[in-house]
Amino acid sequence: MDRRGVLTLIGAVLAGAALHRLPVFRELRPRPRPTELRFPVAGVRFHRLASRPRPGDHAYLSQEIFRGETSYAVVSASGEKVGYVPRHTTLRIGGRRVAYCAFSDVNPYAVPWKRYEITVRLL
Repeated sequence: MDRRGVLTLIGAVLAGAALHRLPVFRELRPRPRPTELRFPVAGVRFHRLASRPRPGDHAYLSQEIFRGETSYAVVSASGEKVGYVPRHTTLRIGGRRVAYCAFSDVNPYAVPWKRYEITVRLL
């Protein structure tokens, strides 16, 4: 390839990179789809609740630091700490915004780590 072909190729690549930064092309890029996660709440046996949540009740995730790592506490709508997001699920949340969080299943007779199930929709 001669010098002229190389310069033409470099110019085309730079022009293409500049065009993709325009707002028109940003809207055409695929956006990440919302992710929905369902998981049991960990650490339930360490937190006594004054009132038991029901399926469909809203919950909130509160970011905390535990042993130098990021963790998320599950807090009921009444402000009581229910437990934590399991460690393997914490990696999937990874600082993304939470659009929806609610109790999807409540079984008071189950073993503690299966007592509450949470549904979280991430953006």
